[in-house]
Amino acid sequence: MNEQALSQLLEETRAGNQLLKKQLRITRLTALALAALVLVLAVFAAGALREVQAVAGRVEQIDIERVADTIAELDVDSLNEAIAQLKTQVEALDTEALNGAMQALDEAAGSIGAAADRFNRMTAIFG
Repeated sequence: MNEQALSQLLEETRAGNQLLKKQLRITRLTALALAALVLVLAVFAAGALREVQAVAGRVEQIDIERVADTIAELDVDSLNEAIAQLKTQVEALDTEALNGAMQALDEAAGSIGAAADRFNRMTAIFG
């Protein structure tokens, strides 16, 4: 081989080595990022596992038979009837009269407040 061919081969080898070094750095950075991501996911998974265990513990404490008995004892028909009566009573309310009474009450409270202020100013002279 001649010297020029060896020089060209050496230059190509150097360029290839630089590319391999760059690829190695990128691979290492990617592996580091992946390891950090796995660590974060492990921390989240541990927290989620603790929450699941806490919920499972609470569920185990529930007496399902007692809950079922309590639900069976509910008188749904009476509850529905009471709701229907309440609905009828609410529909029968005179909302305009109620609003008027609330407004009158607000005005009366304002008048009482103004009278209290006048009284306090008048008595402040003696204090």
